[in-house]
Amino acid sequence: MKKCLICGFDKKVDNHHIIKVNDFGSDSEDNLVFLCPNHHWIADFGYGEDRKLLLNIIKDKTGKSGSLLPKDKRCRIDNLAFIAIEEDLSYFDTQFIIKEEEKEMWRNSQNYRIMKNLLLSRKQTDMLKREIKRVEILLLIKLLKEELKKCQKQA
Repeated sequence: MKKCLICGFDKKVDNHHIIKVNDFGSDSEDNLVFLCPNHHWIADFGYGEDRKLLLNIIKDKTGKSGSLLPKDKRCRIDNLAFIAIEEDLSYFDTQFIIKEEEKEMWRNSQNYRIMKNLLLSRKQTDMLKREIKRVEILLLIKLLKEELKKCQKQA
């Protein structure tokens, strides 16, 4: 029977991601615990010491400290987010490309966080699925352009 790890409440419980989905947290057993709505809210949005205390109790009771998505999936989402930003911004500047050394700065941008969160969303609507397909197509176009440049240099 499912019950809150903290208080034992069993009428309604939620899956709590120890490492949040938006921070690349996985849906694996290592990253999930059951919490009642009250304790779930504290774990996600609680203030300072209350939140820290609750997260420490979760770790002490379960030994779990969370798990991330596999590195290849995190890298793919990261790349897709940057490609989408480049495409959106190149609308204003046709030569816009995020350089490798600029990526850390861009990770703090709102554009990156929004796109990353969309790509990580577990509840994908039709509109969101179309946006993800659009970004995947942009990735393919970018890869094809790079291949074309290589072929032109070899010729």
